Amino acid sequence: MDYRKNKLLLNTKTQTKRKKLAWLLREVFDYRGVSENQKKETIRNMYSLVRENPNFLVYSINTLEKKKDKLREKASKYNYN
Repeated sequence: MDYRKNKLLLNTKTQTKRKKLAWLLREVFDYRGVSENQKKETIRNMYSLVRENPNFLVYSINTLEKKKDKLREKASKYNYN
């Protein structure tokens, strides 16, 4: 992440970012339903999505929950599984 371009990310704690990344994996990328062979690729896909859309780490989990359908639609471009 380039924090010079995404200054809002400096306001969030690392622990909070990790929670949001875990939420994205669970709820958007269906990490629990992925086979062991595909888990690394799913994580890479999630990081690609967040790299292109860093504002997802600024939103609260409640906001992400409300936007879950749109997030899944965007994530489908990254899901090659």
